[in-house]
Amino acid sequence: MIRRPINDSSAVSRYLTSPIFIFSRFLFSSSSSSSENNTHEPIISNRNPKSPFGSPTRVQKLIASQSAPLHAKEIFDYASQHPNFRHSQSSHLVLILKLGRSRHFNLIDDVLAKHRSSGYPVTGELFTYLIKVYAEAKLPEKAFKTFYKMIEFNFTPQPKHLNRILEVLVSHRGYLQKALVLFKSARLHGVMPNTRTYNVLMRAFCLNDDLSIAYKLFGKMLERDVVPDVESYRILIQGFCRKGQVNGAMELLEDMLNKGFVPDRLSYTTLLNSLCRKTQLREAYKLLCRMKLKGCNPDIVHYNTMILGFCRQGRAMDARKVLEDMSSSCCSPDSVSYRTLIGGLCGQGMFEEGKKYLQEMISNGFSPHFSVSNCLVKGFCSFGKVEEACDVVELVMKNGDALHSDTWEMIIPIVCKEDDSEKIRRFLEDAMKVEISGDTRLVDAGIIGLGSYLSSKRQMKRMNVRERRRFFASFTPRRRNVAMASAKRSPKRLKYSTPRFTKEGEFVSIEVDPSGADSWKLEPVIELLKQGAVGVIPTDTVYAIVCDCKNHSAVERLRRIKKIESSKPLSILCRSLRDIDTYTMGFPRGDGHGHANVFRAVKQCLPGPYTFILTASKELPKQCVGYGTTSVKYASRKNVGVRISDDAVCQAILQAMDAPLICTSVKGPKENEWMIDPTIIGDTYGPEGLDFLVDGGVRVAEPSTIVDMTGPYPKVIREGKGPILPWMVVEEEDESSLRQDLIASET
Repeated sequence: MIRRPINDSSAVSRYLTSPIFIFSRFLFSSSSSSSENNTHEPIISNRNPKSPFGSPTRVQKLIASQSAPLHAKEIFDYASQHPNFRHSQSSHLVLILKLGRSRHFNLIDDVLAKHRSSGYPVTGELFTYLIKVYAEAKLPEKAFKTFYKMIEFNFTPQPKHLNRILEVLVSHRGYLQKALVLFKSARLHGVMPNTRTYNVLMRAFCLNDDLSIAYKLFGKMLERDVVPDVESYRILIQGFCRKGQVNGAMELLEDMLNKGFVPDRLSYTTLLNSLCRKTQLREAYKLLCRMKLKGCNPDIVHYNTMILGFCRQGRAMDARKVLEDMSSSCCSPDSVSYRTLIGGLCGQGMFEEGKKYLQEMISNGFSPHFSVSNCLVKGFCSFGKVEEACDVVELVMKNGDALHSDTWEMIIPIVCKEDDSEKIRRFLEDAMKVEISGDTRLVDAGIIGLGSYLSSKRQMKRMNVRERRRFFASFTPRRRNVAMASAKRSPKRLKYSTPRFTKEGEFVSIEVDPSGADSWKLEPVIELLKQGAVGVIPTDTVYAIVCDCKNHSAVERLRRIKKIESSKPLSILCRSLRDIDTYTMGFPRGDGHGHANVFRAVKQCLPGPYTFILTASKELPKQCVGYGTTSVKYASRKNVGVRISDDAVCQAILQAMDAPLICTSVKGPKENEWMIDPTIIGDTYGPEGLDFLVDGGVRVAEPSTIVDMTGPYPKVIREGKGPILPWMVVEEEDESSLRQDLIASET
């Protein structure tokens, strides 16, 4: 044979780094070393004397040392070509791991075929490695087929293989049914599931809200003489509590105790939390006492759960007893225990008790959260107990903790009203002791909030006090006249009717900042609305004529001003989703009869430029939905449009009211034409009987998007400012008269 010289340097480098060259050099070095030490080394019994490659262990080490899986595979194939060489079983396992972790799954089948033809007995370790590879690669389908590949290799799978495959399958939500099929067919192939097998499936179905299947599996365990363990009971207890079935969870606990099992702490924690949320505090406290008798001492988590449960139900005194009982179980309260208890005491007005526990908390070496001191200071200040509030501030600052800026803003104005210069001086000296560095948070440095608050108060006194006095003085005579007019009415008439608004004086127009920065100017408007006035306010779409929904005379005046028939429905401006649930039947939440659960999607749209048509409840006055009419056309009308505006001025007015506002858009003389200039609105509707106008600037003529929620799916009746979302269905052109009437009154 004539060898040609290699002149290309790249070809030389490729040849020197090829696995064949590495393997040849490895064989040469092993043969030379063996010839040199032939007189000193004994003959190795496991080395094949007919093989030129030496020991299979050396080849296995060379394969394991390769960083590139394809190089290892090429060395494996090169050695397999020699008829007198036979790879060790470890070489097959190492190569399968290397190829699997590099995601060369098509080459794994080739290695398995060579392993089968080599004559080695198939062991469970090989398939354990294979399942591990597919689990790391997140390939549940291949892990599922591995079970049947074991049977194809005439190997009976062991329970540990079945459990590992089931764990891979249940970790993917779409393979839960395949896991159940594999579990049922395992017995047909001679694989007997053990306790861990049932636990894997029960946990998966409980997390998938299929509690009935999990409970059936638990029953199958008992039928097939598979003994459940503590984990089996805990999985079912957690599943029952997650579904709110506390009684079923308690029955499982009793069954567990009767069979001699000792429940773990997590089972007790789940039961206590679920009982407290179901307000079954008596049963929860009994369970806490039983823990000591059943060999499981309660820890801090169990006690904190009970304290939180009692405080949520307004039983802070019972929570205090739980805190005192902690010492009997050799358990000391932590900062969460004290913080929860102090919050519960303050919620019931027991601020003195809360102060005592704050002192105990600090004496035990805990640093109170700023919410604890803020709650106590706010409570004392609301009752005028300035000395006690100052004691709380002094106690916290002596402990080296900083107060929140809101706490400073509450107590400084009250202290300043006392006009005690010495107290103010000491208070500010304590505040100035807070060290401020480059990484100090604003929450920790309460003095920053104090300085900004005092400076803003000083500027307000200098610049705005005269303007505020002059502004409010203009409305004082009108309020007095309205009160006198109401007093002259018959007591019997006042008893059976709502007070009518008597217009005294001229039309009121108030100009405000659209951002709501000067919302204090809206106080006269709020008073007028509560007295029964009708006026115009801005929304996040166009201007709207509004009035109090519970004032019948105001609703009648609004219909007369807007020229809306008494049989046609109106819309309401709500403060929050709670108002919508009160005055309507709420959004569809899915009932299995064609209504989809769109409540979560609607929450993402509100507040916003949407009007949703819902079924009205009995809390909404009949005048708003057209009840009581003799017209057949509107006899069955019980729907109403609801809105939650994303406008700062509108929200400031709504938050000060006791009920939602009746609203209707301010339209022009032409169809689909809205008035957006406040000056034109005042000139047009002022002579018609309008009482006030809130000027928030010129708006864009974009009405709200109307969505009908009374049908089986949300239908878009009118496209407006709000974009059409994927879960909405666009309505066709032929709209019913009811929807036309609702569109006419929407904003």
